[in-house]
Amino acid sequence: MVRGLGQSIVLRANESSTVEFTPEEAGEYEVNCSMNMLRAATLRVR
Repeated sequence: MVRGLGQSIVLRANESSTVEFTPEEAGEYEVNCSMNMLRAATLRVR
């Protein structure tokens, strides 16, 4: 789940994934599991 973008993306364990998106504004976006228990990354958009 990419909070603030409303996108839900299925990621597979031990595999690389590419996700393309166009943010509407600068800021920080967190990538979390759907249960919001694990944080995978913070995306910073300028």
